[in-house]
Amino acid sequence: MPRVEDKEITFYDITSIVDKASQANLDTGLARSLAIQCLQQLVCVAVVRNKALTKREAIAIVQLQCQQDTDRSPSADAAAVEVESDLIQGFIEDAIAHSDLQNETREQPPLETDTRAFITTRQPASQPSQDPVAHGIDIEKTTVDGRCEYKYKFSKSVLDQYFQGRDPYSVPRTAEAPRPVNEIKRGDLIGVLCQTVELAVEIGKHLRPRDILHLYIASRQFRQAINGYMLSSIRIWINHRCPEAGLIFPFKLYKNQVVPDPSGRTWDDQYQGQAPATLAPERINTVRTVPGLRYLQLVVGRDRYCREIVAIMARSGHRTPKTMYETLLRMWLLLDVSTTEHRRAMLRNRTLWRDTDLYNAQLFFIKLGLHFNDPVYGPCTYDLMHLMLGQKGLYPLWQLLLRKRFTTLHEIIDLKVRYDYQPSRQNWAAAATNSKTVHGVPLDEIGIFHREGWGQGKLHLFRPDELIPIEAVQRGLQLKKHIRHMILWGQFDRITGENLVPTEEEIYISDEDGTLAHMDTTTHWKKKHALKKRWHMLTPEQQDAIREEDEDNRLRCLAWAHPDSDVNSDLEGEDSDSSSTYSLNDEIRRGYIPPPLTRGEGPPPQSDSDQKSWARFVTETLMGAMPEINPDLALKWQGAGPGAGHIDLQWMREEGFDVDDLIQRQPGEAVGD
Repeated sequence: MPRVEDKEITFYDITSIVDKASQANLDTGLARSLAIQCLQQLVCVAVVRNKALTKREAIAIVQLQCQQDTDRSPSADAAAVEVESDLIQGFIEDAIAHSDLQNETREQPPLETDTRAFITTRQPASQPSQDPVAHGIDIEKTTVDGRCEYKYKFSKSVLDQYFQGRDPYSVPRTAEAPRPVNEIKRGDLIGVLCQTVELAVEIGKHLRPRDILHLYIASRQFRQAINGYMLSSIRIWINHRCPEAGLIFPFKLYKNQVVPDPSGRTWDDQYQGQAPATLAPERINTVRTVPGLRYLQLVVGRDRYCREIVAIMARSGHRTPKTMYETLLRMWLLLDVSTTEHRRAMLRNRTLWRDTDLYNAQLFFIKLGLHFNDPVYGPCTYDLMHLMLGQKGLYPLWQLLLRKRFTTLHEIIDLKVRYDYQPSRQNWAAAATNSKTVHGVPLDEIGIFHREGWGQGKLHLFRPDELIPIEAVQRGLQLKKHIRHMILWGQFDRITGENLVPTEEEIYISDEDGTLAHMDTTTHWKKKHALKKRWHMLTPEQQDAIREEDEDNRLRCLAWAHPDSDVNSDLEGEDSDSSSTYSLNDEIRRGYIPPPLTRGEGPPPQSDSDQKSWARFVTETLMGAMPEINPDLALKWQGAGPGAGHIDLQWMREEGFDVDDLIQRQPGEAVGD
C-alpha cells in the first residue's frame, strides 16, 4: 500500500472484473491491464484536479482515454472496444461497491457517487483543512487551442500576496504561444521534438552555430522554445562545445552581441526585487539584455580559429605545447582592447595571464617568426608577424595561415599601408594632387591603425609581442634564457634524441577536406606520418594501406624525373656506363622543378589608369617566376655585395667576361689588376 506524503492510497481487488472479462471471451491479461490503467487514470485526474469526481465523470474520463487509445491503433476491433467499454462501467461500479465508503454511515447517491472511493485519503486531525477554495483558490475550466483545460483561479488577495498583483497565467506580448502538436505538419520531427525545451537545446548541441541560426529561422517551434530560455540555451551550448572560450569571452564585454530578452523578462524579474545600486532606477522595469546567436557565433568561431591556428602550425613543423590553445584565446581577448594601458593592466592580472601563458605566447612568437621566414630564401625579418599581431584579433592571422586571404602582394601591401606605413613628403604631395590614394588606400586611412583606438588616438598601440616580454621581465621569468629552447621545442626528444612528429590530436582540423581543399598540403605533416611514428602499434590492414599510399606517391613522383630520362634509358646497355646512370651530385644540381601556378587572370587591363588592376595583374603574373640573369649582371651584383671590394680582372678575362664594357658602365668603382 504506497504512501504519498501523509496521504494513504488504497487499491481495490480487481478479481471480479477479471472474471467478467473471462466470461466475455476477453483475454485475462488484457482485462487485468485494462483495470490497472483505469485506476491509474482516475488517480491522476483526481490528484490534478484536487476535487472529487462523480461516478459519471469517472466513467466518461476512462472511456475517453480508451477511445483515444483505440484511435491511435487502426487495427482495433469494434467488438472488443464495446466489450472494454462495458467492462469499464462494471469495474467502476464494483470498485465503488467494495470501497471503504460503504462502511460510512452517510448514504451515497446512485449516480453522483464520489470517486474518492478510489482514493481513500486520511489526514491527521491536528492539521487544518487544505481546501483551496477556503484560501481564495479555485479551479476553472477553460479552452486553449480548442482543447479543454483546467487552471487555478486566484482571488485578488492571493494575487496581491503571492504574485504582486499580476496574473501568473498572463503571457508577455513578445512571447508566442506554442502550437499544438496536432497542428504541426505531418513528418515534422524537429517541430514535435522542439515542443519540449530540453529536447530543443539537446538538438542545438549537435549543430554548428550557422546551422542553429538556419534552424532558428526555419522552425517556428524551435524559435519559440529558444526564445523562452535564450540565456540558458546559449550558456548550455557554449559549455558543451567550448567551455574555456566561454569563460575567456563573457558576453558582458561585447555589447554589440546582446539582444533584448525575447521572453520579455525585466531586470526586476532578474534580481527579484533586489537590484544592485549600480543599476539605474529607470532600467529596473525595462527588458533585460541577454546574449544572442551572434554571441554564440563569436565564441564558437574564436574557439575554432585558435584550434586551427595551432593545428596548421603543427602541420608546418612548428609544434606548440598543449596549453597553447588557451593562450591564444587570452591573446585574442588582449587584442580586443584598444588602449595600451588597459592591455598592460590585463597582463598584470595573474589569474587571467599565468606565467605559463606568458611563456607560451613568447614561444608562439618565435614559432610564427620561423614559419614566416625561409632559411634559404628569407626574408629574415619579422615584419609580417608584426603586421598580423597588430590587427584587431587573430582572425587575419587565421586567414593568412589557411590561405583564405592575403595570398597576393597587393593584399599584403594594402594591409601594411593601412597599419603603419609612413610615405615621404614627395609621395604625399603626388598622392594629394593625382589619385588621392597610396597603393589604392585613401589618404585618411594611411598608417593609422597602429594607433590607439584603431586610429582614433595619437599614441602607438603596443602589440602583444611588445607587451608580453615587458610583463615577463617584471615577473622575473627571464624568458631570454629560453629563446634557444623555444626554437628547438617539439623537434626532438631531449632524453632519447629521437626526432618527434606531430600527433594526430595536434594536426586535427574538423572537416579537413573542405577546410584545406584550396591549399597545397604536400609539405605538411599528415595523419599518415603520425601513424608511421607508431608503426609497431598499427594493425596489418593499416600498415598495408600506408604502403599502398607510399607506392602511389612514388609513382606520382616519376613525373618530376629528368627530362632526358627516357633518352638515357634507351642508351643503357652494353656500351653505356652503368656507374654514370645515377649520381647524387646530378640530383642536387637538378634542383626542384616548381609546379605550374593555376592562374585565373585574363588579359592585361584595358585602362592605363587602373592601378589596382595593373598591380593585381603584375602580381599574379610574376608570382613564382624565376628571374633570368645573364653572367655579366650576376657578376655585377656579386661584386656589389658586402665583402667584395676587389675584382680580379685577369680571371674575368680568362672566363670570357667583357671587362672593358663593365668598367665603362661603372667608372666610379675600384677594380684591381
